[in-house]
Amino acid sequence: MTNEPQETSSGVYVDSAQTYRLTFISLAIGLIIAIPIGLLLLSLRQPLTTDSSTDSVQFSLGALMLPAAALSVVLILAWAVFRLPVRLAQRQNIILDPEVWPWTGAVSLGILVVVGFVAAIFFGLI
Repeated sequence: MTNEPQETSSGVYVDSAQTYRLTFISLAIGLIIAIPIGLLLLSLRQPLTTDSSTDSVQFSLGALMLPAAALSVVLILAWAVFRLPVRLAQRQNIILDPEVWPWTGAVSLGILVVVGFVAAIFFGLI
């Protein structure tokens, strides 16, 4: 395996270095989109309240904002890591290296989710 792009029979190039570049650029784009959306949903968060006279819990839609924020951020980052690099590569007429692209995106996304979860515990969000 060389570092030079390898041309396929259809005239498209498989390029490992460009695969890494596109994966991490897409991840940065996903973070730029996901962070404001996650913070916006977190700002709408409201805890469940109890009514002592009837011993019941008052439900509000704001109680679902923490899971909604987490789900939306993970979906945006998954799109940015698994779909966006393919679209960018198609526009540049290259093929993402199949030995590099899927696992690089999966590992980087997994690391970000674990770090975000630990940070949420550390800052008392969950």
